[in-house]
Amino acid sequence: MPQQRPMPPTNDLRPLMAAPEIHEWLHATILNPDHEWFNEDHRHLMEYSVTEIAFMWAQGEYVKAGKQVLGQCEKVMMMVGGWKKTRQEMWFEDTLGDVPEYLVTLDANYCRDCTDAEFATLVEHKIYHMRHKPDMFGDPSFKADGRPQLELITHDVEEFFGVVRRYGGDEAVRRMAELQDCGPQIKY
Repeated sequence: MPQQRPMPPTNDLRPLMAAPEIHEWLHATILNPDHEWFNEDHRHLMEYSVTEIAFMWAQGEYVKAGKQVLGQCEKVMMMVGGWKKTRQEMWFEDTLGDVPEYLVTLDANYCRDCTDAEFATLVEHKIYHMRHKPDMFGDPSFKADGRPQLELITHDVEEFFGVVRRYGGDEAVRRMAELQDCGPQIKY
């Protein structure tokens, strides 16, 4: 039986809230080799702490380019200096306990109403953006402390339905169609 997934609080309606419980759930399920949901694809994230890969709940809808954004994965970068940088670092430290390397923000309203399968799908989608960075020879690269070096990547398949309908898909679209025909590995 899957571990109970985290739920956004209903009594705290701040625009953004730390969500360390998502990190804990992730390590208990998808990043746990003893769990039925373990995904080898994410092994490179196992050694990262809750302060290095942080999660947040976001209240309120976020629409970008006409589409509702359900989650966002980003590499945290301070694009300013001086007091502005100090202020941003202080906000992260006050909110999350430290300045994370990566931040995953999820739409709290969506997550309150979605199914367990939809929640797991959303979280996995977001962490797939954090890839084990290859070195110049294509081999996995590591930090000085021996942990995997991460990088932010885009989606495996990015194409418009209309283009695929009219012209067919490229190799990534064909591979996605093959995987769809196999059915899901995780059954609910």
